[in-house]
Amino acid sequence: MKFYTTKLFYYLPLFITSASMSLAQDTFIDVEWEYAGDGTTWDDPSAWRVIDRLTWGTSTVISGVPDDTSRVAIGKDLTLDMDRQVSSLLTSYGTPVRTLNLNGNSLTVDSLYEKNEAIDIRSNSESVVGGLTVQGGDLYLTKTADKTRNMVDGKWDGTWTTVAKEVGTNTIILDLSENSYRGTNSKTITFASDSNVFSTENLQVNGYASTQSFVNIQGSLTAQYNDVYKSLTVNKTTLTIEEGADVKIGALTVGSNSIMNVNGALQVAPTDLAKDWSNVTVGAGSVLNINNKMILTASGTNTANMSISGTVNIAGAGELNTTGGYGNVNISNGGVLRLASGVGTFSCGSSIRLGGGGKVIFDAPDVWKDAGDGSNMRTFSLWMSSASNQADLRMSYIEVNAHTTFNGLAFGMNAEGQYGAQLTITFGDDPTAILDLKYLTVACDTNQGYLWNEDSKLVLVNFENGKIRMSEGLREASGDFYDNLDLISAEGFEDGSFRVEEWDDGYYYLVGTAVPEPAAFAAALSMLALAFAVYRRKAVK
Repeated sequence: MKFYTTKLFYYLPLFITSASMSLAQDTFIDVEWEYAGDGTTWDDPSAWRVIDRLTWGTSTVISGVPDDTSRVAIGKDLTLDMDRQVSSLLTSYGTPVRTLNLNGNSLTVDSLYEKNEAIDIRSNSESVVGGLTVQGGDLYLTKTADKTRNMVDGKWDGTWTTVAKEVGTNTIILDLSENSYRGTNSKTITFASDSNVFSTENLQVNGYASTQSFVNIQGSLTAQYNDVYKSLTVNKTTLTIEEGADVKIGALTVGSNSIMNVNGALQVAPTDLAKDWSNVTVGAGSVLNINNKMILTASGTNTANMSISGTVNIAGAGELNTTGGYGNVNISNGGVLRLASGVGTFSCGSSIRLGGGGKVIFDAPDVWKDAGDGSNMRTFSLWMSSASNQADLRMSYIEVNAHTTFNGLAFGMNAEGQYGAQLTITFGDDPTAILDLKYLTVACDTNQGYLWNEDSKLVLVNFENGKIRMSEGLREASGDFYDNLDLISAEGFEDGSFRVEEWDDGYYYLVGTAVPEPAAFAAALSMLALAFAVYRRKAVK
């Protein structure tokens, strides 16, 4: 971090000055430079050609090299000979993966292009794997101005308008979507282990599909300007933070149909960036795999640490620690949180908050740990917060496949008190799959969390007596609120039979009266009929 803060902001005034001086040359976008040399030098004019952007496909070799405002396409591997600056970094059409060796130098991409593209992977081959590997130095991503075409009657008049941009307020794009619809070609951006990427702006990765668009971070990536960390958004891409990598950002959005693999270190520290919205958002149809340590430090009082509409898997050596903010991990309809890593490797400042249709899967023993001191029952609890007027959006789900501990369940209601939340708990076949609670229910915002509302229900699947135990049992009634155990049902148990019993081990257990098996019931009837026949015979005698 010290290196980034000193070196980047030492050079940034130079970048801005250089860019503003060069803009007057009007070389930007009029032409695009393509490197087609021998991979050894930038300063050799014979290594460069200009592609005329106005007459697509027309090219000519000219005497000269790109200036600071040029868009540079890499047609062959390129090694930097000194610190350089360009406005956009591209790959040529139809080329395979190319290597940009920074060679201990720095390359600044000042995204002046109107589409805000810092890196554009443009291979249009139907089967070629195209892409760019950046290695051996520092890559700086920033934005100081927009230069856009002036249009008259729908046509460009050949002039430009330049608008200065306040550094640190923009979003710049890493684009892997262009021409990706052509066949099964895939595109990759790799930041090698000996590379350091610094961005002053919010970063957005745009792909075509997670099966065709890939970003691999093997070194370090920091998105920060002054004291504010910037955001990272991933769209239709598989982005992997590889083992040994280090990424620091302010907010994370894994957009729909994306996959993000956290195999290295990821720090999300939003400072002023996300006071009033989620610090981490996982969209519908997307997957976040946390296989290493991820630290989320929220700020503001209205912040949800994480909002899940897709799937979050914490597995292997995965660890998620969240602090600050409102403290909740929110799981909405269709969202899944799977906890399958080590003991105590997941924590949040408050509750796991299930909207209707959300699911939590406890796949390993005691993954969830209490982030507090145990005095606040609302923390370290499972809160069914949604009570929609739509029946199919009131039910939430948990799966208990290993010993699982937390404070208790909180059943919410809608604001009008008309509809209560509902929960289905499915127990796995492992005999250690026990739900270990302090109380059956704990407090939440609406009806104090009691299983109370006549519309609420607790459905148990694959349940046996002894599968739910409590150290404290049921809470005492509070006014009109109490835990109505008649709202609990389980296949193979009589309706209305559930109760709480204290067993010899000092715990309280939720137990029900089992419905006799058909064979046992038939045998009992036969014995009763036989006894009755014997009785009648004796009576006749």
